[in-house]
Amino acid sequence: MTDATFPDQYDPAAPPWLVDAAREYLATAPWRTSKDGSHSYMMTRRANALGFGLLHTRTLILIRDYGIDRRWHGHGPYRGIDLDGFSLWKMGDMLIINRKPIEDAGWDSDPSGPTLL
Repeated sequence: MTDATFPDQYDPAAPPWLVDAAREYLATAPWRTSKDGSHSYMMTRRANALGFGLLHTRTLILIRDYGIDRRWHGHGPYRGIDLDGFSLWKMGDMLIINRKPIEDAGWDSDPSGPTLL
């Protein structure tokens, strides 16, 4: 299921089965909301415990191998994808996937901007 208002964004060379796994994960996993309410997330350990480990890993692989690099308020880059109306990006060393509705993601319009430390 795609949203024409917010088209999917990832490398078109991504295998369809990997994209399908990410779609299933996005739609069925019990995502947690961050303390500040700004986004949802899923940690690898929790995904494994709940039986979503394979879908979590496949989604991480899709993000790592076929995602796009973007900046947020000059920070980053953050590697992620846009899928079914959500931005998903990985944090840390392949341990956490964050998600946020695309319209609320707030990515910088110039992905090559400076990194602020």
